[in-house]
Amino acid sequence: MMGKITKEAFIRLCDRRMVNRNVPLNVRSLAIDIAYRHITKGRWENGYPDEMYYADGLVAIRYQNGMVFHYDLIKGTWF
Repeated sequence: MMGKITKEAFIRLCDRRMVNRNVPLNVRSLAIDIAYRHITKGRWENGYPDEMYYADGLVAIRYQNGMVFHYDLIKGTWF
């Protein structure tokens, strides 16, 4: 479980830890913003972000426990 984390710390964590699979920098930044909102919404138990890639036409992030969430950059939502 990830404790409270600032947005800046989360961005640094993603830069240091997450493998980027051909996601452009500007798209990556938008996805990280939405992912930060996602992980700070409530109790987060999926661990750290491990990988970012495109899946089904959306940016996807796989987290430490294997869960994958898709992020809709236009709507600012995830599933």
